[in-house]
Amino acid sequence: MTKKMGNLIVIVAPSGTGKSTLMKRVRSDFSGKLIESISYTTREIRSNETDGVDYFFISKDEFERMIKNDEFTEWALVHGDYKGTSKHYVQKKLSEGKNLIFDLDIQGTDAMKEAFGDQAKAIFIKPPSFDVLESRLRGRGTDSEDAINTRLANAKIELSRSEDYDYSIVNDDIDLVARNAAIIDKADAILNQLFNGNLLRLRCRNISQRHQIPALQRRTAKRWQLTNL
Repeated sequence: MTKKMGNLIVIVAPSGTGKSTLMKRVRSDFSGKLIESISYTTREIRSNETDGVDYFFISKDEFERMIKNDEFTEWALVHGDYKGTSKHYVQKKLSEGKNLIFDLDIQGTDAMKEAFGDQAKAIFIKPPSFDVLESRLRGRGTDSEDAINTRLANAKIELSRSEDYDYSIVNDDIDLVARNAAIIDKADAILNQLFNGNLLRLRCRNISQRHQIPALQRRTAKRWQLTNL
C-alpha cells in the first residue's frame, strides 16, 4: 500500500496581521498532525537550543556548498548569517506522511511554490486595509518610527501579492481577542480540509483569476473569502 504524502502549508503575511498568534495556536491545535520545518543556519547555537531540533547548525562553507549544489528550496542571508530550507529535508518528511508548516516571506513562499507546485498550499493573512495595518503597528508601541516605516514599506509589496496564493484570509475584527480567535478558526478550517483531502466542504466564495506571478510560471490563483464557518 502506497503511503499517503504529507501536506506542505505556508503562512505568509505582513507584520501586524496576527500571524505569530496564528502560528502558535495552529501548532497547538494540530499537535501530532503538524510539524514545523527545521531550517539550516550558520549562526552560533544558543545555550537553550539543540542541533537538529531548533535548527541544523552548520558552517558558512558547508552552507555555501549546499547553495552551489542547489540543495535549498529557499535561503537568505540575514544579519550576516545564512538561513535556508533543505529540499531533501522537506521531501523526506512529506514522503513519510508528515504535514509541514512554514512561516515565510513572499520570496520564500514563491520559492516553495516553484519547487513543490500545488503540493504547497499558501495561506495569506491580510488586514482589511493598509490604514488599519498601519494603525495596528503604531498601536503596539514597541517599534521605532524607522522600524515602522520599514515594515509598512515591506507590507505594501507583500499586500500587492495577496491574491497570488491559494487562500486569502481577511483579518477584519477590530477586537484583538475576537480577531485572533476568528482568524485561527478560519485557518483551522482550511487545514482540516487539507488533511481530509476535501476542500468542497468549505462554505466560501471561490474567485478564480489569472495572475502573472514573478519568478513563477503563469498559473491559476484562487482567492477564498471565507464566510462564517
